[in-house]
Amino acid sequence: MIERRQFLELTTLILAQAALGPIGCVTALPTSPSAPKQTSAASGKGRVAVCLAPHGSDKSRLRIFDWDDFKYTDVEIPIGFVHSITVDKTDANKLYLFEFFGSCLKFDLATQDFSKVDHRRVKEMFSGHGALSSSGEFIATTELTSDHRGVMTLRSAKDLKPVVVAPKECGSSHQVVALPGSKLLAVGNLRDLDGKENGAITFFDVESRKVVNRLEFPYPVLHLMPLSSTEAIGLTKVSTFKSERLASLSTEHENDMNRAVFANSESEKPSPLYYASTDGKKRAISNQSDLSILLDNFGLAKISGQRFLSGHHGSGKVILWENFERKHVFDVPGAKSLLASRDGTEFMAVSSNKLMVFSLETFERLRVVDDWPDVATMAAYNG
Repeated sequence: MIERRQFLELTTLILAQAALGPIGCVTALPTSPSAPKQTSAASGKGRVAVCLAPHGSDKSRLRIFDWDDFKYTDVEIPIGFVHSITVDKTDANKLYLFEFFGSCLKFDLATQDFSKVDHRRVKEMFSGHGALSSSGEFIATTELTSDHRGVMTLRSAKDLKPVVVAPKECGSSHQVVALPGSKLLAVGNLRDLDGKENGAITFFDVESRKVVNRLEFPYPVLHLMPLSSTEAIGLTKVSTFKSERLASLSTEHENDMNRAVFANSESEKPSPLYYASTDGKKRAISNQSDLSILLDNFGLAKISGQRFLSGHHGSGKVILWENFERKHVFDVPGAKSLLASRDGTEFMAVSSNKLMVFSLETFERLRVVDDWPDVATMAAYNG
């Protein structure tokens, strides 16, 4: 199986230039024949939605489990290797699942109805992430056009039909997140407006469809975490790659083939974390002593206030930050997706495709879930 670090390598090149591009259509797919089983009620640590690695073409399992007892229910979903999950906060039965350089699926756990934008039937590929607007009317998605231009598109959350492409300042992006208690989205940019390998965090107002602010940085911003209604943390990533791999990406290819573009990639270089706010304030969070750890940066997870986690696949570390200071460093081999428990006592990481659980109180490793199939990604599911 290709490591996640390998198939994220080329992101900093693929999503290079922001511009309006063609918008794809929605393919409605038939209703899934089986109904989900009853799960236990959400408890102290909450519930988690996990996408397991595919077991066939467009066949994966969505596992909903209780963090306290790890009892779970599985549901079959018609999508390949899922890169991220967006859960509707007003109706947790509705989930949006994104492949990386592939398709998007909207899935209803209650009815098992779904709609899918299949990248093999349209001219676009999804770039891995989406975020719901505060009204729940739109799902903002990062996408790659047929001529390899990165755009952010507002789609109808109801049927996934495209509504409008955001301004070019929102392009060259891999992740978009919603800022809580506001109508704003934060977008991580992997290029500047001239296509150079610098980064930015752009704040976008969904209601007015205008850019509120764009803060430039010397490093590409890959992943984001909302800190408040006006603040975000950006996780940067610097990679070396071969530009000729671009030609291998195609909407005619299966997602696995597009992901394989990133095989035999070269190593990453250390790069910092950044703080940005809508009023223009920005600064590096990390310092020189952190750089050896900040290698192949991947995941972010908020605990509470200014307490959060950052994951670093290349160094095999997860850092606990408090008030923007490094509090503790955990050893997590192949650290990827991160999630803090609802009560703030534990965190979970995808470690070499398996789940590991750590205490945020004693800092010890509590559990390794090594009897499950490989894990693709996860998200909080507290419905």
